[in-house]
Amino acid sequence: MARIRSLFLLVPVLVTLGAVGAVGWGPGARSGGPDGAAVALAGPSRPCGADTCLTCPGGERPFAPAGVAFGASGTLYVTDAVNGSVFRLEGDRCVTIAEGWSRPYGVAALDDGRVCVSHFTSDDPLTRQAAVSCLDGAGWGLAARGLGSRVDGLAATPEGIWLAAWEDTPVESRDGVLRLLAGNRVAREDRLEDGLPRFLAAGPDGGLAITVVREDASGITGGAVLVRSPDGRFERLVEALDAPAGVAWSDQGIWIADDGSGELLLLMTHGRRLVHPRNLQGAAGLAVSAEGDICVAEPGLSRIVCTRPERMLGKETQHEE
Repeated sequence: MARIRSLFLLVPVLVTLGAVGAVGWGPGARSGGPDGAAVALAGPSRPCGADTCLTCPGGERPFAPAGVAFGASGTLYVTDAVNGSVFRLEGDRCVTIAEGWSRPYGVAALDDGRVCVSHFTSDDPLTRQAAVSCLDGAGWGLAARGLGSRVDGLAATPEGIWLAAWEDTPVESRDGVLRLLAGNRVAREDRLEDGLPRFLAAGPDGGLAITVVREDASGITGGAVLVRSPDGRFERLVEALDAPAGVAWSDQGIWIADDGSGELLLLMTHGRRLVHPRNLQGAAGLAVSAEGDICVAEPGLSRIVCTRPERMLGKETQHEE
């Protein structure tokens, strides 16, 4: 992708270019527009070999990217869950399009130009609700709230926005559910028996790829990847993963970032599984551009690392299972 690949030439220095109308936000409120506040992109934040490493200003804490999504124009949208910001990457700039939010996490770019983000309505654990807000030409608007105890991934489909929700139960366990948000309401729910959903990716046929994890008192104990067909049937595509996080569909198959093993996996359309030991640290969201560039959010390293598919498919970086 031209925008991502041009970033190899940037110097690793943060320079403030000045505010040009920061976007405000409040539950149910709308801002004056999506222009945001622009700052220079830090460029390659650490030696990355042939990859590109991107970073944005972190605020009080280091940059902690969580969700990533490419828009139709090739723009990369990023959430910073720790600092409460949402960015749009434009050439050599990080443009702040929202700030002061409570844990913005999942992000999806819709075909109609809107961008939607999952977040909490407040920082108070006793009163906060999981919600989704969307940015259009009029600014940010609250699309829905009360969506569970936690929402990680979002995926835009022709039906609407699918979201991955966690729900706390009276016995202090958690249930996983997929919810379809259409027309500012929950139009459908699918309960999951395989685990708690983390990230979603829309497939070329209208289906969904879903990473799920299993959790007990000690934390995450494993995970799997499910595929939901357009008619609502679920298939377990792969299991025995450590802690699968970001997922994205591409021409080669389905890419998965496994936070537990630090590996980047490719589940190919004809059934093969390729494993790329990437040493990912704290892997979260994953996105693939129209040109096939693979970008993974690594909050553990305060960066987004983008690589080219021809490198990932090279024999020197993979083994087959």
